Amino acid sequence: TVLKDTHKHNPQEILSFLADEELQAGFGKEFLDAYWQERTSKKIPSRGIMPRTAQALALFTPERNRQELRQLKFMPQEQYRFKDLFDIYGDSIALLSFAHGKEHGIIIRSRSMAESMRGLFESLWASL
Repeated sequence: TVLKDTHKHNPQEILSFLADEELQAGFGKEFLDAYWQERTSKKIPSRGIMPRTAQALALFTPERNRQELRQLKFMPQEQYRFKDLFDIYGDSIALLSFAHGKEHGIIIRSRSMAESMRGLFESLWASL
């Protein structure tokens, strides 16, 4: 899958814009647990920005985040406009849409685009 590509290139870090409801609906708990376990076993840390929801806070506890090498920052739900998953890793960007019946994903391999998206992520991260 597009998501598993993030592990193939052994990036130093994976940066994500995500929404937990869409993520779980798109992949399911078993797939995500296996994905996170594989990332952790490869010692690839991740940082993510997502909406602050009760479901996100219950799923991504501080203990679980520590164990899975994950740091998260939350935005107020009403300000978070991302509906899809964006992963930035190495010189690549993975974009995944979970719109029911129209699920799809693409990988963009471009150093300049990855650097631009990384800059956007870092700017938002620093402001939270």
